[in-house]
Amino acid sequence: MAGARLFESGMTIHTHDGARPKRVRDAPPDDNTPNHRIRVPGNALTHRSELCAMPDGVSLPERTMCRSCRDHYLWMFDHRSIKLPLGETSCTSSGCSLNKLLLDCLALEPSYAADSPRDSDMTMWEVDLGIVKWTPQDNEDVDPSSRARDAQELRARGWQLIMNSFQRTAIYYNVWFTQDGRRRVSSLNLAYNRNLSPRNNLFTSRPLRKQIDYSLALSWIRACDLLHRPTCTPTTWHDMGDASMRMVDVHNRCLVDITTPVVYLALSYCWGDRRAKGQLQLNASTAPDLYRSNALADDRADLPQTIRDAMLLTQRLGESFLWVDALCIFQDSDADMSAQIRYMDKIYKHAKLTVVAAAGKDAYAGLPGIREGTRAIHQISRRIGKMQFYASGGQIAFAQSLNASTWSERAWTLQEQILSPRLLLFSESEMSWNCECAIWTEGMVLECFAPGTTIELNGQFRGCVKPSQNLTPLQKFNYYVGAGSARKLTFEDDRLRCMQGLLNTLSVDFPGGFIWGMPISIFDSALLFHGVLWQQAPWQSRPGFPSWSWAGWMEDVSTTVTSPYDTDCEAWWADVYTSPSVSPKTTDWARKEVAWHIINEEGTNWVEVASECISHEGSAFYAESLSRWAALDQSPLQEAKQHFSQANLPLSHALGVWTQTITLPVDRDEDLSRDWKSLTGAKPSAPFLGVRDKEGKYVAYICMSDEYRQSQPDELRFMLMGSHRRWEATHGPIMDILHIETTDGITKRVQGVRECSLTLDRWNGMAPEWELIIMA
Repeated sequence: MAGARLFESGMTIHTHDGARPKRVRDAPPDDNTPNHRIRVPGNALTHRSELCAMPDGVSLPERTMCRSCRDHYLWMFDHRSIKLPLGETSCTSSGCSLNKLLLDCLALEPSYAADSPRDSDMTMWEVDLGIVKWTPQDNEDVDPSSRARDAQELRARGWQLIMNSFQRTAIYYNVWFTQDGRRRVSSLNLAYNRNLSPRNNLFTSRPLRKQIDYSLALSWIRACDLLHRPTCTPTTWHDMGDASMRMVDVHNRCLVDITTPVVYLALSYCWGDRRAKGQLQLNASTAPDLYRSNALADDRADLPQTIRDAMLLTQRLGESFLWVDALCIFQDSDADMSAQIRYMDKIYKHAKLTVVAAAGKDAYAGLPGIREGTRAIHQISRRIGKMQFYASGGQIAFAQSLNASTWSERAWTLQEQILSPRLLLFSESEMSWNCECAIWTEGMVLECFAPGTTIELNGQFRGCVKPSQNLTPLQKFNYYVGAGSARKLTFEDDRLRCMQGLLNTLSVDFPGGFIWGMPISIFDSALLFHGVLWQQAPWQSRPGFPSWSWAGWMEDVSTTVTSPYDTDCEAWWADVYTSPSVSPKTTDWARKEVAWHIINEEGTNWVEVASECISHEGSAFYAESLSRWAALDQSPLQEAKQHFSQANLPLSHALGVWTQTITLPVDRDEDLSRDWKSLTGAKPSAPFLGVRDKEGKYVAYICMSDEYRQSQPDELRFMLMGSHRRWEATHGPIMDILHIETTDGITKRVQGVRECSLTLDRWNGMAPEWELIIMA
């Protein structure tokens, strides 16, 4: 996507003594950090007007807009959509600079190269980029009249005073080009920041060059160090020496053992097919050589380019040590692999910075821009009056590149993204920064260093998103599972290993640890996971994992408002909950109705899963479920061993329970004219099927493929999983049920239901039967 960007060379910054904003032109750069400088307090990132020059020394003559485009240019920044004919003879023949720039933008699009713009139309519409907030600071030295003038100027420019803060929406303009009124041939983006300039130079563009500006990266690190304490400040890993850690010494270019705490950077990247390209790894045969000085020379053929570039970057940023998994973990030792994976949360948590290689598909893609000529920049520049325009790869290219990258799809990189307090990301087009407090990018000014100024970007522009620090433990678990289950792995048996670092961070909140990725302390709640909205049964199972665990399925696990896993729509829950004490952010909503059991490690006995955070107070069935299990002799254990041996399944997959089961009719087609009386009043959309009682009344809905449904009988089997208190004040407890299938004595999960309306009285009225279930 081509893009037009606007940079105002005579920018306005807010003075920090309360005086009126001043115009700053050709501000001299700091000697140590050319073109960028930070002052604290009252930091401002300033630029030289020379930066407006065309990259690579190419310049274009100054021109002006024709009257037609000047009128359109003014309209462009009103809140409206406009359509401009680009083929107007008067505009084209006048040498209008804006018209020429827009046409040059199209030339950057290979797909448009053969198209003639004469019959093209340009349509613009606004998109909210985010909200800028400025809160006047309490300062006795500030002249009240100066503060009043500031407020008056802000109001005149469209800022609104909301809760003691001035707020302004940053408008971002999409531009589409169509030909013959039928098809879109290209698009670009255009932004204008005139209404934001009283506070700082937010959303103006920076020129991109073929090599990154290391001083900009250093300025981000210093700004985060100074302004984001203690939220983003990595803490010292005091027991690092006890973890048998290894690091790459980037100055001596070799591996070293770490015996005392050191400052280091970590690398997050995609391996690709490491065997096909002979990628260098630490193993028993390479270890003696890798500990030798200069063993990791820059010209070593089997050293991937991404690791070479990360070593160079570490040096340029003034650090000495780099952690890289391929070189710091013995790849041929299961013992060392397991030991190091246990420390994965600490490795990324304590790194000063995690370098993210989000370009390319493997370790040989490198970090674009680290070396001269390693990234292609398609950017043109033109001054129109006092304004400087840039046409390049899109104003939010960094977000687009990250969202489309292989790195963002890989499961191993999720914990690296979340656990690292600070990320320095390299996409195909730009370098960007993501910490707990800010998102900054090389191509657009997003730094808010003026006192009292903050920016809240809309989600689509954030690129690499980190979860909120305000999530509850249950919300964090749901977020990790939802995001992790959706990502790709080369080896599917790594599904839990790649999540180990994230689960480690929850160990304090979930006493008892995890079993197959399920928190033991909230086990009853965790069993109620479900797929994304339109995932149809049967799901594809993941070999080596039990069906009752989210890890047992090659599907995305969702957290939506239609299930107990909901955690992210508090306002919606507030409307439909009838029990004020129940919160969707915790396990308060859940009630234990049955007693779950697993086989101990010795394989000698069943033990109850102690869901200590799930209460059975007020339960209708838990006591009987527990007493029925206590009355059993050893026969269920022997039967389980026999069935699991015949099915070639480990006993660690076994989950036993005395519960109630029932067969219920399920629709065979998606006839929405039938009864759909859910408690929320919502009707589902295809491809959901109704689950009904014997009288044909609505019970719940379930998602199944047509092929699967037609292969099954009219009535399907369901088991009681627990109950919840979502509508307890008005309806009493609501039963949670699960569709199951049993073969040769082993029961497996098939699909959960949505919007279940089974009250306790209604469930009892359907006469379910007690049954001993052994799941796998």
